[in-house]
Amino acid sequence: ATGDEQLAFERGRAAAVEGRSCGIHWSFGPVVDISANPLNPGTNTRSFGDDPNLIARLSKAMISGMQENGLCATVKHFPGGGLDDRDSHICNTINPLRLDQWFGLSGRMFQEAIDLGVWSVMVSHISLPAWDPGDDVHMQYSPPATISHRIVTGLLRKRMGFEGVIITDALDMGGVTSFGPFEEIIPRVIEAGCDMILFSSMKRDFEIIKQSIEEGRLTEARIEASVRRILSLKEILDLHEDRGNPPLSKGESEHFENISRVIAEKALTLVIDRNNVLPLQLDEGVRVLSYHIRGDPELNVNTFDDLLRERGAEVVHFNEQDIGKLPKPNKLSDFDVVLISAVFEPSWGTNLIRPAGNYMRDVWALITSHHPRLTFVSYGSPYLYYEMPHLPLVVNAYSSDLNTQRTVLRLLTGEMEATGTSPVNLDGPYLFKSLEGLRYSL
Repeated sequence: ATGDEQLAFERGRAAAVEGRSCGIHWSFGPVVDISANPLNPGTNTRSFGDDPNLIARLSKAMISGMQENGLCATVKHFPGGGLDDRDSHICNTINPLRLDQWFGLSGRMFQEAIDLGVWSVMVSHISLPAWDPGDDVHMQYSPPATISHRIVTGLLRKRMGFEGVIITDALDMGGVTSFGPFEEIIPRVIEAGCDMILFSSMKRDFEIIKQSIEEGRLTEARIEASVRRILSLKEILDLHEDRGNPPLSKGESEHFENISRVIAEKALTLVIDRNNVLPLQLDEGVRVLSYHIRGDPELNVNTFDDLLRERGAEVVHFNEQDIGKLPKPNKLSDFDVVLISAVFEPSWGTNLIRPAGNYMRDVWALITSHHPRLTFVSYGSPYLYYEMPHLPLVVNAYSSDLNTQRTVLRLLTGEMEATGTSPVNLDGPYLFKSLEGLRYSL
């Protein structure tokens, strides 16, 4: 939402310097998927947006910030997520692009990173039927990239020229385990051309690989090729030298903390203020009904209520678990501000990125109360205005971290202005609606 390459570089540098100071040498980021489908539960806030040019600019800046400071970057999720509306923790998802589209969109994101010199690529449980249709029975049964020799070796290695380390996405995900037991999946991953397995069970997988070599399915030469690539990466990272962990200086720590604040400030996006109610009075004596809706209770902004109380506001807190307990619409006038805080971020295995459940009846009641200072802040998915298009005041904040919460409060009280630009087309969900009618022959 900032569109700022220098901030992306500094974010990557912060990950490298702070990571190396505590012994971390490898980052499984950045995500270079295109957030093309607003209902994709895996990409959403993990992506730089839906604009390929923006993604290419910011991801390359972040990679440079990481690798120039000794942290291995990993672009993911090859061959490109963000187009399906399902979660690859549950099933293999589909990248349905034609090859000409793929090379210009999803493929371009990875090719630019490869040309820049990224050191690793994460291959995911995403099928690319245009390149490997499998038995061509149905696109759902085309093999996920993790077990596709045509995609990993034929496309990524040979066609795109990547020579670095290829690591799988988590191998306990349904997107690949649906295609067979581990005794079958482990050899297929290596046959496909992957070098490393994410979340491997060492004892189990070693025995499977050993047996595959003894049976002639895998060769020692194939294993050694991956070992060489892994050792080469370790050499690039100076892991063959016992240099310890470089300490993080106080100045660097303060600089990176300031970068976090600047990103939070510059990213805030005012989606709509239909009735021009900003700024809000949120200080001594103001009564606030603070209603929190969350996709995962562990991902929350409960601290925001404390920030309001520190200013002297009287806060009455509810969340999505308090179904039917909110004040009736005719009692909402007792509150000066009605604030809805929403946190919906990718959460593995839930297949959900949108608000859904009985608590939405309470959300509906708040919206249709037409309270004059009804305020909605999304700390995750930028598409929630689509779910509730008649909200009068909407702010997209993109993250639930403390710096962002503090920045939101400053925005609402008029201490700063929102300067962020939405990284996704907020009309995107409507582009999936056809005006040509349903596909029925009458």
